[in-house]
Amino acid sequence: MSASPKYFSNRAAKSYVPPASLEEGERRRLELVDRLSEINIQLGDRNKMTIDGRRVTSDEYWGWRQRAVIAKRYAEAELQHLKSWMKEQRRARTADQARSLDIDPTSPESLLLAAANVFQRLRSDGVEVDPEEVAVFDAIKDYLQHGPCASREPPEER
Repeated sequence: MSASPKYFSNRAAKSYVPPASLEEGERRRLELVDRLSEINIQLGDRNKMTIDGRRVTSDEYWGWRQRAVIAKRYAEAELQHLKSWMKEQRRARTADQARSLDIDPTSPESLLLAAANVFQRLRSDGVEVDPEEVAVFDAIKDYLQHGPCASREPPEER
């Protein structure tokens, strides 16, 4: 008898404790990926043996397999929660960094203006750029000067 994955996800969600940092989250993510890999390898072995070397009975195997599948579902649910948490944390960190630079991370125009400023600064610092990259920069400048956000000051070429 198997329970639905949603059941396991809900139970796992109740016991899920978010990591203290992104670094800890990445460490836990790698551990979960390893655990899932080990479980999958074990589930693929139909010749399960006991510690003393005898082959397990059919009843023992199916009981063990059920527990392994449940453990796999819990690990998958935890991994999903962890990935979502990490994505939210990265998004929040990026938004905070953007705001600290006076950039609205939800505004395409603000982001384009920031990208154009970065590009111009790189060119001013002597970074060599391809003609295709210059064409992209020119298109951004044109959009900033004549598009819906024309009130903002586009970067000037130096």
